[in-house]
Amino acid sequence: MEPIREGLFEIKEDTSGYLLINRCERCGRSYYPRRIKCIECFGDDMLVNDTFNKRGTLYTYTVVYQASPSFETPYMIGYIDFEEEGMRIFAQIAQCKPADLKIGMQMEPFFEEMKMRDEDKRKIVCKFRPVKAENQ
Repeated sequence: MEPIREGLFEIKEDTSGYLLINRCERCGRSYYPRRIKCIECFGDDMLVNDTFNKRGTLYTYTVVYQASPSFETPYMIGYIDFEEEGMRIFAQIAQCKPADLKIGMQMEPFFEEMKMRDEDKRKIVCKFRPVKAENQ
């Protein structure tokens, strides 16, 4: 199985992995996906590539019941905030039920196959899931 797009993340043999980000050394802002210019200070000479695998906070989410015929529904998508890095990542949320989600809860990234009706089109994507209480 291959990633949905090159340059977004790297996955290890054990299916753990990390996002590929970059950070502006001038203003401290981080970006995912990586950018060629900082939109905070407009610098392009201070962007440094880095990796990222931290917990974030669920900012908001929705449940999708109607989608393109290619996608299996229902599924959840949302924004996860990483305050220290100044990032907000839009991603699919999985391994939970909609009733389990609460705005402000801790979320962690993981890598999994995107659920598509056509198995030939399935790719690996970064998704987020709630952090279990015993792991917090």
